[in-house]
Amino acid sequence: MAKRPIAVVNLSFYKLCSYLFQNNYGGALRVAQELDNTIDDLGFTEASLNQQRARLEFMRLISYSLNQEKEKAYESLMLRKNYATKAMELMEIDEIRQRNYDATITRLEAWYHILFGEYDRAQEFLDKHYQIVSKIDNPNALNNYNELSGMVQLFTGNVSGSLSFFTENINPENYQYYSYFKALALKAAGKNQEAQEIFTYIANYNFNSWEAAMVRSLAKEQL
Repeated sequence: MAKRPIAVVNLSFYKLCSYLFQNNYGGALRVAQELDNTIDDLGFTEASLNQQRARLEFMRLISYSLNQEKEKAYESLMLRKNYATKAMELMEIDEIRQRNYDATITRLEAWYHILFGEYDRAQEFLDKHYQIVSKIDNPNALNNYNELSGMVQLFTGNVSGSLSFFTENINPENYQYYSYFKALALKAAGKNQEAQEIFTYIANYNFNSWEAAMVRSLAKEQL
């Protein structure tokens, strides 16, 4: 029923997430492919088309990563980067837009390597990400860096180090995905009540969110 091009993409993303909530990765990827088959004909400008194709590859990235298809996930990560770069080249670039682009690229590359257990490689991109975001005068500027660093520390066995990165800013109201790993760290540290509160929140999260779609069933298992 959607008429505007951006609405078609948005609704496809919501539909894809609905499959992820059911752990149906094949269904999610079918939605992505259906959008891929039609996106060129929706009427986007060239810059906007590249932006939306970058979003499409992000949809594939999270679907492939959940299904542990490493090579396909990496292919989507690189395609997303290529489309985002093309979009940037077609727009008027200022310092803030370039900074945000660089921050996103390094964050996603770090996340990809975390998802597939390559923590040393992930840290290389986290270091690059930190060099960008640490210069931003905003209390939330380091949130993504802290979230991903908390995951690296958790998965390499440093529970206390993990919790030092999972700050109060990282809470299930705003970050369902990363809060799941915060709860795992709390559980590993023996703080079961705090962990259970987060797991319960995520397990009962009923809004459309790619973050919740990736971890809601895992939170239910923890309960």
